[in-house]
Amino acid sequence: MQKRRKRNRRGAVQAKTPPVGQQAGKEIQKPEGPTQPLPGIARLIFEGFLARYQLSMLEVAQEVGVRLLTIWRVMRDLPVSEQQAAQVYAALERLAGVPYRGRIRLHAEENTRGRGPHSPASR
Repeated sequence: MQKRRKRNRRGAVQAKTPPVGQQAGKEIQKPEGPTQPLPGIARLIFEGFLARYQLSMLEVAQEVGVRLLTIWRVMRDLPVSEQQAAQVYAALERLAGVPYRGRIRLHAEENTRGRGPHSPASR
């Protein structure tokens, strides 16, 4: 089914508009340098949780007993150890009074470290 073209008041058929970016001889401007990626959804969820319950990263780190860098890694959706993730979940529940249901990314299987083809354990 074809779209109908609009008629102006005089009855002449209007021409179709050119595709976006080609209007009146203009081209789409692209940034010259690299662009910044959008924050991941996990980061927004964690930041929103901290903001909603008026918590700071430092308060969470002190409650957990880990370095501030660990909480920074959680916020940036970078992997942390399973033990640290469990501690962060528990501390957020103690501080906020409700459990944090967002995802915390974990390292890949930690028990496979040091078991490469050249390690002493595999000989």
